[in-house]
Amino acid sequence: MPVRNRVVIGIAVALLLVTGLAACTSHVLKCPQTSEEKAFLASIRGEIVYAHADGRYYSIYQINANGTNNKLLYRNDRSEYNLSCFNPLWSEDGTKIYFTAMKDDKWRKFVMDADGGNVELAEKPDISPLSGVLTSREPDIIVEKGNVFWKDTEGGLHQVYHYPFHAEFDSASRFAHWSPDKRFIIFVTALHNIMVVNREGTMLVKVTDGEAPDWKY
Repeated sequence: MPVRNRVVIGIAVALLLVTGLAACTSHVLKCPQTSEEKAFLASIRGEIVYAHADGRYYSIYQINANGTNNKLLYRNDRSEYNLSCFNPLWSEDGTKIYFTAMKDDKWRKFVMDADGGNVELAEKPDISPLSGVLTSREPDIIVEKGNVFWKDTEGGLHQVYHYPFHAEFDSASRFAHWSPDKRFIIFVTALHNIMVVNREGTMLVKVTDGEAPDWKY
């Protein structure tokens, strides 16, 4: 086969692969488009704290669960070695946020007000900031090779999210947990999309991009 024909065929195959990839991931990457998706997102209440990469390092952000009012809460300036902040968690009363960051070349637990003020070392946090990446934060939410399920009281599994690719590792979806009223599940995809799905698995929307979200009402 002439070289030119092989090049043309190669380009065509590449375009088909890209088109297929886009088709498979369109439901993951897009923000709400249909009127039903927009209405679903608008109906979700509460506030989410999460980590977001600002270039090389992660900072702590807060966003309404309906995708509005996204704002930076804290960017680490306490270490020359690593400026990232990870795994924010609401305190039990919802007035504080715990997170991990580096200070004096060691990972430490910090606490700050819900508006990002009064950052200090957390001596005795009522909730310990997470370490590492968890596929699920709940005993009744199961993540297997990127697919997300919840388990009912009789042990039955209900799938709410189908990972569109073959995955050899569970953390293709991660940080899955319930909304405070257990009507929704929030999780992060392999593409760093923070997603919310209803427990029926019939409506899935992207809230924002980031990692390690935590949700309060």
